[in-house]
Amino acid sequence: MRLHSSPMSIVHCLLSIVLCLLSIILISGLLHGQSQQAGQWDERVLYDAAEGTDPDEQGWIYLSNFIDGSQVVRYTENGVHRLNTMEDVSEMAGYFGTNHPQIGVLDRQKGFSITVNMRLLDDINTSQNRGGFSVILLSEDLMGTEVVFTQDTIWVYTEDFFIAEQIPFDVVAGFTEYTISVENSQYEVTANDEVILSGLLRNYSGFGTPYNVPNFIFFGDNTSRSGSDILISKIILRKNLETMPPEIPERTSLHQNYPNPFQKNTAIVFELDSAKHVKIEVYAISGHKIATLTQGNYPPGIHIIHFNGHGLASGLYLYRLTTGTQTYTKKMLLTK
Repeated sequence: MRLHSSPMSIVHCLLSIVLCLLSIILISGLLHGQSQQAGQWDERVLYDAAEGTDPDEQGWIYLSNFIDGSQVVRYTENGVHRLNTMEDVSEMAGYFGTNHPQIGVLDRQKGFSITVNMRLLDDINTSQNRGGFSVILLSEDLMGTEVVFTQDTIWVYTEDFFIAEQIPFDVVAGFTEYTISVENSQYEVTANDEVILSGLLRNYSGFGTPYNVPNFIFFGDNTSRSGSDILISKIILRKNLETMPPEIPERTSLHQNYPNPFQKNTAIVFELDSAKHVKIEVYAISGHKIATLTQGNYPPGIHIIHFNGHGLASGLYLYRLTTGTQTYTKKMLLTK
């Protein structure tokens, strides 16, 4: 028995094929457009354990706070570097990228990220807000973030080294690619390409060494209250070579400060739909002016400034954005 196709069915089949091809072309064009909008990325390998050498033999500076009799275990074999600071919890040890030849300028306006392929074997903590392994990123203007990895949690520090954002996560299970991305005033942490944390960068310009070093990357044990045993196979830095034009907000607005409540430092974000003369002031709830945080001309876009509540009593405060005839006011809570 022979099956016959009508001319109409053949036409429908051909139309379906054409529509399918057009869809593929359209989707490819959109994806290409998105990749063009994302800019060009410069990828640099900062450390590769497959070379069989320690990080300090590949451009990093290794430092331990014990000059003699260090209790740190570190070595590289089978394509993995091991750093163990658990034997003496009071000892800090890690790798500083201060003079690493591949880092260069870290421009948060253009955007950059660091990917660390690692596994935490074990850790010990004597303080709830301290972790034995962390990664620090500081841009050229000392805005940055510090991400801490413990066995079942990943968190990000405030400027006062308290936990700002955190998420339960199994860091021990196996090797995972953790990427910390920085762009403008934001950071984002992904695990195997899945976003797990995001928030605002912190200003480290008021801190001492090593937080006063621009274009700075650190990984290791950064506290005398904890220790960790980790494996690292590779560290990759990606930098966006193109600066995208800033997105212009639809209206002028003042955001809620972050974090809120805060213990010392907090960030205030405001958006401008056009170039304006801006003044931001902080007031006590009684109406007494505490400080003028900024005053001057700002271009359209999203802007961030920081407020330090050192020397102020705990309580409710007001912060006010004035742009010409427009005034925006919000409350913030200082706790100590």
